[in-house]
Amino acid sequence: MYESLVKQTKKALRVSIGNQVLTWIELPTVFAEAKSLINSRPLVYASNDPNDLQPLTPNHFILGRASTDIPQGQYEGTKNLHRRFLFVQMLVHQFWKRFITEYIPTLIRRAKWQQQQRQMQVNDIELLSDFNLPRGKWELARVIEVYPGKDNIVRNVMVKTKSNTYKRSVQRLCPILES
Repeated sequence: MYESLVKQTKKALRVSIGNQVLTWIELPTVFAEAKSLINSRPLVYASNDPNDLQPLTPNHFILGRASTDIPQGQYEGTKNLHRRFLFVQMLVHQFWKRFITEYIPTLIRRAKWQQQQRQMQVNDIELLSDFNLPRGKWELARVIEVYPGKDNIVRNVMVKTKSNTYKRSVQRLCPILES
């Protein structure tokens, strides 16, 4: 599992940076932001509170908190520095888009139709596979209702996030382990 994460990270960095020439300050900045994004991914759900959808992330173990909160926004400086800052932000954004489109599909349940697999149940915590979320954001949801098909296999579920309720196909949800 971790080998594929390393492989996907390297590939996303290689594609997003490409043949760009980065300064000795810009390259570590891109790496630091990429590291922060990867370490903000949810690992397990570890709360006894049914309304708390805050997962444990690698940052909890590394930093003792959920995120590094890298400041975003305008950079005050000369025109060239500002342009380079925007360039680095663009590279990090490209990395995030590439990483998320390759990483999320590896988390989604897939099994041959011949194999019996654990069905989603009410109160399961799932990661929404939403590729349009802002950079570094992962949205968790609690299953509140299941909709089995004619064959009694759960095909759709109703999930509740912090802000909304959605009906989703199980193919668009990724399981989060409970501790």
